[in-house]
Amino acid sequence: MKILQTISHYVPAYRFGGPLQVAHALGKELVKLGHEVIVCCTNQADEQSALNVPINTPVELDGIQVYYEPVQRGRRWGYSPPLGRRVEQLVLRSDVVIAHSHFQYAGWVGARAARRAGKPYLVYAHGSLKRDSLRASSGLAKRAYLALMENANLRGAKHVVFNAEEELDDSLYSQNGLVLNNGISADEFAVLPQRGGFRALNPELADRTLFLFLGRIDIQQKAVDLIVESFGQIVAACPEAMLLLAGPSEGGDVAVIETLIRRLGLQAHVRFLGLVSGTAKLDLLRDADVFLMPSRYEGLSIALLEAMASGLPVILSDRAGLHREVARHTCGIVVAPEKKAVTAAMLRLLGQEDRRRMGEAARTMVMRDYTWTVIAEQLEQVIYSCLTEN
Repeated sequence: MKILQTISHYVPAYRFGGPLQVAHALGKELVKLGHEVIVCCTNQADEQSALNVPINTPVELDGIQVYYEPVQRGRRWGYSPPLGRRVEQLVLRSDVVIAHSHFQYAGWVGARAARRAGKPYLVYAHGSLKRDSLRASSGLAKRAYLALMENANLRGAKHVVFNAEEELDDSLYSQNGLVLNNGISADEFAVLPQRGGFRALNPELADRTLFLFLGRIDIQQKAVDLIVESFGQIVAACPEAMLLLAGPSEGGDVAVIETLIRRLGLQAHVRFLGLVSGTAKLDLLRDADVFLMPSRYEGLSIALLEAMASGLPVILSDRAGLHREVARHTCGIVVAPEKKAVTAAMLRLLGQEDRRRMGEAARTMVMRDYTWTVIAEQLEQVIYSCLTEN
């Protein structure tokens, strides 16, 4: 099959997080299954700069043909007429289109072109349709955008793809929804690095109990303020505890969190690590003791799966994807995103035996059920079904 993916940001623009990881991982696995995969994306590295990649010509990346096209204006939306023209040409030569939709031009134009050409297409929602986020104060513009720009695309899709049952249950356009979980690379996590790499580079943390948050430094969704407030209660019981906040920041949330840290007197117990990737991320995951994700709303986070594959017990919100499985397999502690519940879970996981037992269960579950190899085979069957129906 010839499979076209459209997405605004793509490898190596890791600054933009989960969607590009999903698109690239699925593409690699579909190539291994014998399919031709093409990606159309912008050349944005971040909100201000461009990737150092060729444009207007295909670049081969892990067996995938990637077309990077320049953004001309409207950088937040990723508006790119060259990308639009490229997509319209490639749709006609493709069997199926996968549009990665996150309020971005590339996802919109991919779905629209497929719909107009009568080609079957899937829309990956990537958490953008969750009712919780659309009800928030920032959701008004998103609701208007959905009504004006995406309604026809979403209704015309063979399936709108959600990454967890929890996301489907709490999302718009779930009537033609389908759950395909996120995953992790089986090869990357099959043999874990030895413990101690991160602590060796940070010897002052050698004997600390490390609580780790890995993700965008965000208050509204990721609840980093809740993490800091809850952690403030832990330091009294465990003075050697340390909170590590790893990930990119957006807007003014970091300044708010820094003010909160100072107000609680936690400056010596909280450290910002910035964006961590590659082998440095694996070393960090291996040396952490507890992974924190008490989000106010969340799909199935790749960072969560990577932490579990690394053998970390998790404190996970009951509003996040995978919380039912985490509870069922005792991979961690599922909590309401409230200070009392998160604090109690942190206190419990000061115990090494609980951490060891839950971490082993977490790794077993993820390596069995949540690798990209497994997920891509499921996607392949969905595509075959779509082509038969079409």
